[in-house]
Amino acid sequence: MAAKRPLTVIASLPVQALDPGRWLLTEKFVAGMREYVERWDAPVTAIMPLANQPTNNLDHVEVDASQLPFGLVVVPFDIAHVGEHLAASVVLGGPHYLLPGLSAYCSARGVPCVYNTEYSLRTRVQVARAETRNVVRLARRLQWEVLHEVRVRRELRRASAIQCNGTPTYDTYRHCTADPLLYFDSRTREHEMASDPELERANDARRAGQPLRLAFSGRLIEMKGAGDLTKIAVALRERSVAFSLRIFGGGTLEPQIRREIREHGLEECVVLEGVLDFHRELLPRMKGEVDLFVCCHPQGDPSCTYLETMAAGVPIIGYANEAFSGILRQADVGWSVPLGSVDRLADGIARLDRERGELASIASRALAFARQHSFESTFQRRIDHLNEVSSRHDRSNH
Repeated sequence: MAAKRPLTVIASLPVQALDPGRWLLTEKFVAGMREYVERWDAPVTAIMPLANQPTNNLDHVEVDASQLPFGLVVVPFDIAHVGEHLAASVVLGGPHYLLPGLSAYCSARGVPCVYNTEYSLRTRVQVARAETRNVVRLARRLQWEVLHEVRVRRELRRASAIQCNGTPTYDTYRHCTADPLLYFDSRTREHEMASDPELERANDARRAGQPLRLAFSGRLIEMKGAGDLTKIAVALRERSVAFSLRIFGGGTLEPQIRREIREHGLEECVVLEGVLDFHRELLPRMKGEVDLFVCCHPQGDPSCTYLETMAAGVPIIGYANEAFSGILRQADVGWSVPLGSVDRLADGIARLDRERGELASIASRALAFARQHSFESTFQRRIDHLNEVSSRHDRSNH
C-alpha cells in the first residue's frame, strides 16, 4: 500500500551541534532513519532537540546533514516550534513532557499521530530509584513521574495508534487505543544472526564442560545494574563455579568496576573489554565466545540487548524486570530471578553450570525467537502499521 503522506519522526534523543551542518547522532538512530527512508515512499524527516553535550550512548557518529537521506530539523522542543513541521504528514513520536497536547494538536489539524512507547510508569520509577541517591530529590522525581503518567495516558487516548516497544508499555497502554502494536527492538539483521552450524558449534562448546563463559554488554551505569557485576563474580567464586566474565561496554561505573576487580582479586576471571562496534566486533564474539548472558538490569527498559543477545544464539539469565519477564512470557528463552538478588542469580548460574544440556537447549530456543523478530521483519511490521493508520485516517476524512 502506497504511503501518501510524508513521515515525520519526532525523536526525543538530543542532537549535538559540531561544525556548521555537522551533528553528533547515534549509529542506531541513523540506521533506523535510513530504514524508514527505504520503506516509506514519501519524504522522511526527523525532528530533534538540541543538546549541549553528548548523551551516554555508546555508538555516537558524526554526520553531515546534507548527506543524510532524510531531513533533519533541530528546533526547540515545544509545540510552537515542532508544530511548524507537521503539516500533511504522518507523525511518529513519543509522549514527551515538553510536547504536551501533541496528539490533540495533530488531531485538530488532520494529522495522524502514532505514539511509540517504551517506559512504563513502573520502569520509570525503577530507573529513578537506580539513579537517585538523595531521598528528597528521589521523592520529587517520583511525584513528577506519577503526575506525568496522567499526561501520558491523556496523550495516548487522543493518539491515532500506539506502537509499543516491549511488553511493559503494551500491557499498560494497549487499552488506550483501538490500534496497539507490540514489537521487540533489535539491530540484528537476518544475515547477521547465528547460523545453524554456528549454533551447533556453540552448543558443543557449552556441553563440553569447560569453564562457563559469561558476558554482559551495554552501558556501565546504574540503570543497567552494572554495579552488580563484580558482586555476581564474587558470589560465583564462593560457589566454586569455574567461569570467565567478559564485560563489553563503557560508562560512569567503569572506574568502580575496575577498582572492585582489583580489590576482590578477580583479574583472572573478569575482564573489561571496552566498547566494541556492535556489528563488526561484538556480535561475532557473542556468537563464538559466550555461553550465557548475565543481565542485571534492575528496571524494565525494553533494551535491544535482549533480542540482540538471543540473535547470537546466547540465552539470558537476569533479573525479572518488566521487559525480560514479558519476553519470558512470550517464549522459554532464559531464566529470571527476583530483582536485585545477586545470590539467586549466582545460584541460577551455578545450576546451569551443572546442567549444560539445558543451557544448550534454551540457546536454541532463544535463537529461534530472535529469528521471528529480526530487524527487517520488525521494521516492516511497524511500517505496515503506519501505512494502515495513514490510509484509515485519509479514508475517514473523505
